[in-house]
Amino acid sequence: ASTAISFPVAAANEVATAFASNVPIGTTFFLHSYGGAFSAVSAADTAFAGRDMKWDFVSQVSWPREVPADAAADITTAVDALHAAVEAAVGADLSPHAYLNWGMNEETQLRKAFGDNLPRLLDLKQAADPYNFFHRNYDLARVGA
Repeated sequence: ASTAISFPVAAANEVATAFASNVPIGTTFFLHSYGGAFSAVSAADTAFAGRDMKWDFVSQVSWPREVPADAAADITTAVDALHAAVEAAVGADLSPHAYLNWGMNEETQLRKAFGDNLPRLLDLKQAADPYNFFHRNYDLARVGA
């Protein structure tokens, strides 16, 4: 039996409207449904803390280098508005966890990504890499226990 949860149609319409009216060309978003075997594994059993997610909302924005900084800021503002519209449509924070990608190395992002698994991961990191040699992708040494 599937445990995937359907995204509400009314919410999908709100997201489509927000996307059409606010988001600049060059933006793509994905809404993935989770559930099934993915959610049957306990978050404590893996490094991925988001096993309880119903959906995953991902946006991708790209623009040429020559875009002025104020235009880039406008793009970021528009994408933030889209994220807010999605969360308002479903009445929940769609990202209680985070999926880390290149460049996402802030302490708040790392804490959000690893959730309650972070202390265990920090212990493993200290045991396996006490000199923090492997720090390019995610510098866990920046995060206090």
